[in-house]
Amino acid sequence: MVRASMVSLLLVALVFGSGCRQEPLTEYLFIHVDEINTHALAALPGVEYRLSAKFDEHGQKLQVANQDLMGPGGAPAVVYHKAEALGVVFGDRVIVCGRLPAAIYLGSPFSWPGLVVEPDGRCETGEAVCNQERLLLDLTIKSFTAHGEAFLSYGGEDFVLAPGERWLGACYRSQDGLKTVQPGPDWEEKLTAAYREDRPITKLQITNYGLWPWNGVTVGSVDAAA
Repeated sequence: MVRASMVSLLLVALVFGSGCRQEPLTEYLFIHVDEINTHALAALPGVEYRLSAKFDEHGQKLQVANQDLMGPGGAPAVVYHKAEALGVVFGDRVIVCGRLPAAIYLGSPFSWPGLVVEPDGRCETGEAVCNQERLLLDLTIKSFTAHGEAFLSYGGEDFVLAPGERWLGACYRSQDGLKTVQPGPDWEEKLTAAYREDRPITKLQITNYGLWPWNGVTVGSVDAAA
C-alpha cells in the first residue's frame, strides 16, 4: 500500500511538475531583432516587399499578416526579426518560441526576387538577397522573470536585458575571418576601417520589450516596407 501511494505521488509530480498540463500563458516575452547589413543586397529589388508583421511598442500590440505565423498562442516568447541593407528592408519573420530555452539561428536565409543588370544593360530576374553576406550567430532566449527581465545569449555571450534595454553588436569579415565587436573605445574605428575596405558588416540590435498580452496579437493586412 505504501509503495502504491509513492508511485501515485511520483506520477502526479511527473504530470504536473513537468508542465505538461499547464494552462497557456496570457503574456509573452517580446524580443525585437533589428539586422542592418552593408552587402546583403545582390540585385535591385524586383517587387515591393510585404512585411510579415508590425508592432506598437506603446500599446504592446503585435499585428501579423497571417495567423499561421503565430500558431495557437500561449507560448512564452516571441521574436520579431527584421533585416535590411542600405535602408531597404528585404526580410522579416515572426519566431514563436514554444518552450525555453530556445536557440534561434538568425542567419536563416531570406529570399526576395530581384533584377540583375547584365554588362550589356539587360535585366535578368534573380535573387536579390545575398545571404552569405549576412554575418550572424545564434540567439538563445534562455528565460525571463515575472517582471519581463530577459536572460539571453548571442554567439555564446550571455547578457541580461531589462524591459526597454538594448544589446548592440556587429560582425565584419576581415582577412583573418569573422570579427565581432561591441560598443567601446575602438567600436567606431574598427567598423569605419572595415567599411572603407568594402568589407561586409552586419550590425545587430536586440531589444527587450518586456511582457506583452497574448490578447493584443491581431491578424490583418500589414503595410509594405518603407
